[in-house]
Amino acid sequence: MISFRVFLNLSHSQIENKIEIYLSESDSHHASSVLRLSAGDTLTIVDKTTAREFKAAISPSVHQKGQPLSVIITEEIITEEIIKDRGSSRIGSISFALCKGKKNDIIVEKATELGAENIILWQSERSIVRLGAPSELESKKRRWLTIAESAAKQCKRVTLPEILVTSGHTGVLKAIQSICKKDDLLLMFSLSKDPVHPSSILKPTGQSHLIIGPEGDLTPEEEAHFKSFGFMPVTLGPNILRSETAAIAAMGLMHGLWP
Repeated sequence: MISFRVFLNLSHSQIENKIEIYLSESDSHHASSVLRLSAGDTLTIVDKTTAREFKAAISPSVHQKGQPLSVIITEEIITEEIIKDRGSSRIGSISFALCKGKKNDIIVEKATELGAENIILWQSERSIVRLGAPSELESKKRRWLTIAESAAKQCKRVTLPEILVTSGHTGVLKAIQSICKKDDLLLMFSLSKDPVHPSSILKPTGQSHLIIGPEGDLTPEEEAHFKSFGFMPVTLGPNILRSETAAIAAMGLMHGLWP
């Protein structure tokens, strides 16, 4: 069984002409030092652009210790499960208000595993964590992209989520407007009065877009703006959940209600 997966941007020539493809330093280290793979052993390459999967063999070329490994594509992997997995996810996006500590990392990892196509981390009015300088923001985004890629490898996902970091409800709505389709369902998980439970909603024909506020919930102003865009206030039950728990529960509920 092919157990090791890497995500790469493949060219037509690399696929068709069996040209050597060099792995990244981290993937090379994991393949050679952790998994003890050597020349002739196989792994799976996922093309980031097309989500096509390929079986590849580690090249017999001699490389110095610590240098990147190279592989050569041997065949494309086509199965019914893979084709099915390339369909659109039930979760079009999840917008998660920035939290302190490693909670943001956890949400990026779990949202990737649960199939979210877009992950929007946003600074809400009540977020304790504030967006820093552009350089700091880029560093955080690179970290989250690395976490998402690692999670995608683990769960054998063939696509990587888009990750956006933005500020305020206006940034969230602008991002969602660019990806939302007519038949999509907009849900805002809220502690406000009289929200409905998602189980009472008819199965959507499109995707779901989820908004999770910070601990302390959304402000009345934020809720009003999201409602005016079309978001429906919903609840996850009587207990007040931590924001990362709410996010994971909400994504899991989408799969449970509408598989």
